[in-house]
Amino acid sequence: RTDRFIPNILEETVDGAVNKYWHIENRVWVGDSLRFHVNHQCFMLGSTYTISLRARFAGKTHPVTYWFEIKGETTGGYKYNKPLYCPQQSAADGWVTCSGDFVVDENYEFTSSP
Repeated sequence: RTDRFIPNILEETVDGAVNKYWHIENRVWVGDSLRFHVNHQCFMLGSTYTISLRARFAGKTHPVTYWFEIKGETTGGYKYNKPLYCPQQSAADGWVTCSGDFVVDENYEFTSSP
């Protein structure tokens, strides 16, 4: 695609502390989100991992749902695992932390990272 968005790193000071965050605007596709490559070989089968993220939505008058997704390649194609679903959130909520644990099972056995 040629219409890719470009996230920016911004910062704001809240209660004397500097908060750096990724800012995304002009999303045109539901998958236009932050992406990071995770080395699938770091996952240990049977281990429990904790995911924690903070999100804030601006300009949204209706609540939106979001999640943390781990993508990996398998012999049958790409697999998209969603180990963390976050509650609905709107602009009025400000910064909200969403956290949870997940256990690495056979669903996280990838042949290579995305």
